[in-house]
Amino acid sequence: MTQLCLATSGRMTTKRIYPLAETITIGRGEHNTIVLADTTVSRSHAIVTAENGTLILKDLGSANGTISKGKRITTTVLTLRDSFQIGSTSFEVCEQDLSGNNTRGSQTESKSRDGVIEKLEECFDDKGVVDRQAFLRSTRVLAPHHERISCLLLHRLKADATKESRLSILDALSLLYHDVSGPRRLIQILLEEFCTEQGEIKHYERNLVMLASMLLHHSQKEDGKSIEQTPLEVLHGQQNLHDDTIQLAQQVVSRLRDKIINKRATLHLSLIKSLSDKGGEESTTLTPRFLLSLAREFYILMGLIGGPEAKEIVYEGALAVSTPQSKLYHQPRSKTYAENIFGLVRVVVRSYLRLLTSDKEDCRKREMLGARLLGFLSSVKDASQQVHLRQVVRLLEKHS
Repeated sequence: MTQLCLATSGRMTTKRIYPLAETITIGRGEHNTIVLADTTVSRSHAIVTAENGTLILKDLGSANGTISKGKRITTTVLTLRDSFQIGSTSFEVCEQDLSGNNTRGSQTESKSRDGVIEKLEECFDDKGVVDRQAFLRSTRVLAPHHERISCLLLHRLKADATKESRLSILDALSLLYHDVSGPRRLIQILLEEFCTEQGEIKHYERNLVMLASMLLHHSQKEDGKSIEQTPLEVLHGQQNLHDDTIQLAQQVVSRLRDKIINKRATLHLSLIKSLSDKGGEESTTLTPRFLLSLAREFYILMGLIGGPEAKEIVYEGALAVSTPQSKLYHQPRSKTYAENIFGLVRVVVRSYLRLLTSDKEDCRKREMLGARLLGFLSSVKDASQQVHLRQVVRLLEKHS
């Protein structure tokens, strides 16, 4: 006779099995059934209950979320062999006989998964940074479990990690999917993850966008060695792009169109709010410099992906920043970040020009955008702003 149980594994907790006959609470606080000594876990993080024979996993409003099947969940139903992630600890629904042993099939699968998690954790140092060489040595073991590994890496990416840690995790994700089947699946995961929190901007999202852009193109080689190109450099030309990955990304953007538009609106509003803050660079978590950088990377990514939906998104963005009436230019800190703001304008316009065709509608929109920018230029009195705007106008003239 068997019963359903919850098995834990991870660096922050000793492997244990908990019968699911009663409610199980999970969190950092000592009052929980399962206590996780992990700073990325909330005091009361999640709860698992059995309701009329159905297992329900519910996140209790935690800061860093509960991940199930690659997505952050609020409530979800669990069945045998389902797994979820809280902090650095993995949980799996398994079977156990009444003598306390896992059934044979579940035991074999659980050992396999535990081994994969342990192998991944061996690739991290004490500061949470991925050892690139250790990860490369482990990719043969990790690659067959790439979906699960990517979920674990994304969760670490979203935790309170250092810049060095975030960059190393992005590198690990890229290495993992290079060994599996190229960047096709990862680009989909990154775009979906970027749209998860439509009404909020997170620090790690810039890393997601940057990695997505990197995955869309082949690295150039010189004397047999790869030459790294920035996404903006790639944006200047049409060469060295992964055509199959571009096509998949266009399909994902089409499916997520409304969510991406909402995310762009949130980014724009967050940027205006940060520019209106008079407290200085350190007075807000999301600084103007960071948000301008994120916006710049976002429009580069859309310009690389292309397709009707991405072109529409970039065009609307270009219209929003090409008028002197935009709130971007009328905040207390707008002059301080003028160079960064006009740098964003150049990127948005360049991204849009990259996507234009010779059809009449595209020509009409390009002329409309040019007229707006010329009107903007004629209304500006500041000499440095005039210089920035002339550079943008020249971009349009070259494309005529």
